[in-house]
Amino acid sequence: MGIDNITIRNTAMRPIIVCIVLALSLLASASAKGVRGVGLRESSGSYSFAFQRSSAFKELAKGELGAQIADTITMMLETGGSFDEVLKMLNELSASLETEQTSDTVEFTTTKSQLEDDIKTNGAKAASALAEYNEATKKLASLVISISHLGSNIISANKQLQILRDERAALEEAHAEDTKEFTQRIGEQRQVAQVLTTIINDLTEKALSSASSFAEEHSRQFKSSSLVEMTNPISALVDLTSTFDLEAVKIIIGKLEQLKEAVEASIQDDEESQARSTKTYELMIEKMQQIEDKLVEDIERMKREESKAKNDVVIETERKETNESLQKKSEEARVASENQLQTITSNYERRSVDRTRALKILKEAINILKTAEASQQAP
Repeated sequence: MGIDNITIRNTAMRPIIVCIVLALSLLASASAKGVRGVGLRESSGSYSFAFQRSSAFKELAKGELGAQIADTITMMLETGGSFDEVLKMLNELSASLETEQTSDTVEFTTTKSQLEDDIKTNGAKAASALAEYNEATKKLASLVISISHLGSNIISANKQLQILRDERAALEEAHAEDTKEFTQRIGEQRQVAQVLTTIINDLTEKALSSASSFAEEHSRQFKSSSLVEMTNPISALVDLTSTFDLEAVKIIIGKLEQLKEAVEASIQDDEESQARSTKTYELMIEKMQQIEDKLVEDIERMKREESKAKNDVVIETERKETNESLQKKSEEARVASENQLQTITSNYERRSVDRTRALKILKEAINILKTAEASQQAP
């Protein structure tokens, strides 16, 4: 059987198995070339015959890889390869597979650990970003409500402030008008009191004079006074004195004094009433000022809170968008690492199964060869 007649029965065979078969084929080819033109050695042919006749050989040849290895060993032995060479080759191939498995395990374990760390890290990042996203979303909703309430409260407070200022302006206007009327009224009353004082003093001073001459003189002086028009009742009394005697004049003086006292009492009552009114007005203005100051302060505070809330909306929106993107990228990275881990684990397990199966077949082949050799050397 020549190297040209060796074929790999299954082209879909896994890489490790293919490599084993190719290695064996190359060794068989080299062995065959080394003996061409010389002839087959009888000992090798005997080993080949014993190898093929054993029940273990037949069992080994049932499997695809075992059949390939069995065919290759048979070809090597039939083309002049010695038992020791074939055995050495099988042992070296077994050792190579064991070394490769150890190296593959180390590499797989390292990569697996890295991927598991990546999965854990990206999972934590995704969870943290999602929590930040949810918190930002919740805060945005709260800020929108807060801004709406603040806007309504600012409008309401401004309306209250305008109403208060209008009421204050009306109160100030009313107080100014009242003060003007009071000043005018008090001025007139004081003028009346002054006129009465002058008349009383003149009547008292001249009471001892002749009643008729005094009355005539005083009547003339009083009628020429600029105050006569304002004090007509008093003027009438003075005119009457021209016909009264001294006792009648005294009675008139008494009546005038009573009238003066009434005017002065009215002035005092008016001033006291005005003082109370002014005090009440000042207290109301003070209270209004306090309310206005509080409203202005509240409006400014609410405007600051509204401005801050609007700025927070910008911040929280950016925070939401940033964490949404981060969560998506972290989750994609986590899934990618999980998929990669599944892939390398599947490949590693498949390679390990292939190597384990190949090692088992190689060891079986070695045992078959050793058994064949023992049977040939037995007497």
